[in-house]
Amino acid sequence: MDTAFFEEAEEKIMRDKFDTRKSGATFRGEYGAETGKPDGVGLKIFPNGSIYEGFFSDGHTNGKGRGISGKGEVYQGMFVYD
Repeated sequence: MDTAFFEEAEEKIMRDKFDTRKSGATFRGEYGAETGKPDGVGLKIFPNGSIYEGFFSDGHTNGKGRGISGKGEVYQGMFVYD
């Protein structure tokens, strides 16, 4: 079996409490153990009242998720690096 095909996944840390990010947004969910950035499933609340719940990769919204604007508009589907 070609082991080069498989990459080691970064260890993740789950935090149940909301943390405030540099941007002023709050986040709860999985973080990369080495990077400290959101990585995995989580919930992010932005200062303008918008909400994103879904998958993150290296601190970016990436994958299946749902975004709700401060005005209540909803997008549900795939996100690609914000």
